Amino acid sequence: AGSSPVALAAAVANAGGMGACGVLGMSPAEIQNWSASFRDRAGAGALQLNTWIPEASPPRRDAEHERRLRDFLGKFGPEVPESAADAKLVDFEAQVAAMIDAKPQVISSIMGVYPPHLVKR
Repeated sequence: AGSSPVALAAAVANAGGMGACGVLGMSPAEIQNWSASFRDRAGAGALQLNTWIPEASPPRRDAEHERRLRDFLGKFGPEVPESAADAKLVDFEAQVAAMIDAKPQVISSIMGVYPPHLVKR
């Protein structure tokens, strides 16, 4: 989240590498805007878009484990609010549609397997 600046991805692509963007927290409009900015800077440069594929069912929450994790992370940065784990993900199907519309050379996932109906697209 916020770690895929267009300028860096375009510089990599313009140097012959593959620019990349992690889109997990991005809305379809943000994916579209980011990709358009990348194309403005890198032309036909190679691009990879990556996301995390959600579980079929929500994970089982463990309040005590979450508290210990917040305490641990708080030692290395700002305090993590109790509500942090309540963040809602962007609509995955809409994200994938935006990724496909952006026409990158590669669409990948950091975790999980794309469902067959999306792979066919």
